[in-house]
Amino acid sequence: MTARPKLLVLLICLLLSCQLSFAASWTGTAAIAIVTSAVILAIVYMLGLGFDINELKFLAHEEFYQLLVTIVMIGVLAGSQAWLDGLTPGLGLSGMSLQDGSISIISAELSNHKAAYNALMDFSIVLGKQSSKSYYCSLEGVGFTAAPCNSFRALTSPVSMSFQALSMSITELNSIYTLLNFSKQYAFVLLLPLGILLRTFKITRGAGGLFIGLGVALYLFLPIAVLFMSIVLDPSGGYNPGFSIAPSDLALQPSPSCDETHFGTFGGGVSYDNLNNAVGVFNGLEQKINVYVYLFLIRGTMTTVVSVLALYASLRAVSKLAGAEIDISALARVA
Repeated sequence: MTARPKLLVLLICLLLSCQLSFAASWTGTAAIAIVTSAVILAIVYMLGLGFDINELKFLAHEEFYQLLVTIVMIGVLAGSQAWLDGLTPGLGLSGMSLQDGSISIISAELSNHKAAYNALMDFSIVLGKQSSKSYYCSLEGVGFTAAPCNSFRALTSPVSMSFQALSMSITELNSIYTLLNFSKQYAFVLLLPLGILLRTFKITRGAGGLFIGLGVALYLFLPIAVLFMSIVLDPSGGYNPGFSIAPSDLALQPSPSCDETHFGTFGGGVSYDNLNNAVGVFNGLEQKINVYVYLFLIRGTMTTVVSVLALYASLRAVSKLAGAEIDISALARVA
């Protein structure tokens, strides 16, 4: 037996022993994939040696070095994961991994958005009831209907736009939340081992590099982007991963109130009390616009955009390192 087959057998034995100690983590799954790839290469080499097929022997030798590169990549990923998890306690995420910490951050953001949505919904219910009030008058058999609360209907347009903006922001954050949960459960347990296996041979190396890049981008870079945005956007100037907005900051005051019987004066003039009440409610909405825009545009949309951009950029970079040159322009258009 020559030196290279001995080295291959030794590598397989080492990987089998390592896999036993990592069986409970993603590193165990990656080790199994590497061992499987090594066994496949060993079989290819033995077939080439048994049938004296130089092409198979050359293929096994060439891919063996690629497998060594993959092993180095897995080692770097394992070290990076451990280092990043070691940073979370100093960021207020004690006892959490990078993935769990990012999920908790997005959960807090969703709680803020849902609280704002509920406050807006409570306000719109009262607004709809008040703006639809009318008064029927009858005199000498002649009747007419007065709508003294129509001025409140002008408020339905900005409230409707606020609903649309918050709904979009909640949808965006839910998409990031879904990606983070998927990455925690499957990125390094399913995508990474599949990428390792596909990277074993040159014909499938591109697909393998793509799966490795996707797994790494989802498992490491997407949570890092979420954590980074949470730190940058903290309005207190410090860092609070459980950032929440007080209900008093979200409450829309004053509450709409219209007296449908009060549309004229005893002197025969027009009463502007309901109109003035509507103007006061509108001014109250204006006072809250900064909070709602901050939620929608900054903590919702900007967090989503930066996180998705980080995901795409890291996908392309890591896939290229793993041997797959991909074009993400189509994905960017979809986003």
